[in-house]
Amino acid sequence: MLQPDLIPPGLTCHPSRPFTMASCSRDSTVRLWSLTPLIAPLLVNVLADHSWDDIIGNTDRAMVPGATPLLCGKVSRDIKQELDKLSSEVRVKKLRWFSECFSPPGGSHNLWDLVSVINGQDDSLLPQSYGKGIMHMKHLVRFKTSEAQELTIVKMSKFGGGIGAPSKEERLRDAAEIHLRLGQIQRYCELMVELGEVMDLFVIGPRLHS
Repeated sequence: MLQPDLIPPGLTCHPSRPFTMASCSRDSTVRLWSLTPLIAPLLVNVLADHSWDDIIGNTDRAMVPGATPLLCGKVSRDIKQELDKLSSEVRVKKLRWFSECFSPPGGSHNLWDLVSVINGQDDSLLPQSYGKGIMHMKHLVRFKTSEAQELTIVKMSKFGGGIGAPSKEERLRDAAEIHLRLGQIQRYCELMVELGEVMDLFVIGPRLHS
């Protein structure tokens, strides 16, 4: 049986965050360790379009004393295999897939959606998650107006959304705030009247005639 002093601490990471390690000590202290400084050279190698030997390797090469960091896992190998199948837009895909690999979940997807919009991609190809993140200026009014309309539909529904769901009043108030942020003052006032909250309209009202 191992003595308490010889019991090794636990060490793990999540597939979605491979460059953040979590350790647990004998006293149950949990610590998070960022490996970001170690992968900085790899980011440069990807951006500079270095050869695969400077980016991907095996554990034998990576563990040599003084060796530069290398990616040795399944995710990086899968990225290389998918890139080898492409005949066009290889560099763009390479940058996108590796940025998603290196970055925390979520943020890089939104960034690349914006890049696609700027490059003229058809709006129908945008994922549903696009409307929940940072949007291009040309989409802001359309997406947010649609969101507000979905919230106001609830007032025509006989039944609520179930236990834990927002009430009709909460949804209408959320819709009103969206219209206000979009500058659609008249629609905001109409919804606030429905909610019976008319006192705030004495401040907003004059803007309707400006």
